[in-house]
Amino acid sequence: MDTNLSNDITILSHLKDTLTDNPDATQRDIAQHTGLSLGMTNAMLKRFIDKGWVMMHRLTPKKVTYVLTTQGMHEVASRTYHYMQHTFKLMNQYGQAMLETVARVKREGYTEIILCGDCDVAFLLEYACKSGSVHFIKQNEAKLAGENKNHTAFVIFADQKADAVLQKNQTTLYKILYDKEYV
Repeated sequence: MDTNLSNDITILSHLKDTLTDNPDATQRDIAQHTGLSLGMTNAMLKRFIDKGWVMMHRLTPKKVTYVLTTQGMHEVASRTYHYMQHTFKLMNQYGQAMLETVARVKREGYTEIILCGDCDVAFLLEYACKSGSVHFIKQNEAKLAGENKNHTAFVIFADQKADAVLQKNQTTLYKILYDKEYV
């Protein structure tokens, strides 16, 4: 998808949200919600009307309302569908990487994995640990530094910055998810 179309669909999605919240939204309301200037909002609305994504209804000589057309709704729905497809594909890849990591860690003799820090994919690591019969612990780095005397634990840092000080029984989520040579 070209960048201009992607930007248009993003703005169209914001416009849909604005009109859902306030069907009588003025150009000024739309500009405020989309983060565009009033002039840019005017130009964008004209372009969307020309593309058939938006219809304008003139209520009075000074009052108009905007409505997304079926085609406009289709564009927003299509983008959402493609986004969800991409997200599910990534989650499957990340899940597979986590399963492979847990299997490798278990083969190396570790009985638990400690995740240090917060991340959006912690649930995938927890699932992989349960599937691989490896105990999963989530805690912050400060707590780990004072308590990690257990040499049967493998530590995964959610923060990539920890990469510089890794020991044999440690890695980062970044390496698990993006370093093809790691697994």
